[in-house]
Amino acid sequence: MKIRLLDCNDAQIFRSIRLEAVHDTPMAFAESVAEAKGRSLADFENYLDSHNRGDFVLGAFDERDALVGVVGFYREAHVQYFHKGVIWGMYVKPAFRRRGVGAALLSAAIERTRTLAGIRRVNLAVTSPNGAAKRLYERLGFRVYGIEPAA
Repeated sequence: MKIRLLDCNDAQIFRSIRLEAVHDTPMAFAESVAEAKGRSLADFENYLDSHNRGDFVLGAFDERDALVGVVGFYREAHVQYFHKGVIWGMYVKPAFRRRGVGAALLSAAIERTRTLAGIRRVNLAVTSPNGAAKRLYERLGFRVYGIEPAA
């Protein structure tokens, strides 16, 4: 497995896996299937071309060079929150789960955030029923700091 930064040339495969993700686990994403389907290829290119603040999307590729997992990061935009970032869009294709892909992706994202000047906190959200994801996040150092009702 290889993990690398996705760029604009990856917009089509990123769009495909994102559509799969929101369809496969709709409760795990704020974006609905309809919203994801409504996004243009240019929208996905924009996601992948926002590195100016340190934002990024990483992809995990199998031995055939097929994209099997993704994770994104964005830095808060407001100056007073610029020390914080958010992990978003974590997804691993079902056939590749429980094989270390999620841990490798998230570890790579954490390492990349450590290279960003001024980042002191990285947050993420997970739905309550997603026990496997919660265990992974806790294993990699994330701690529960609150529960959002009706999220």
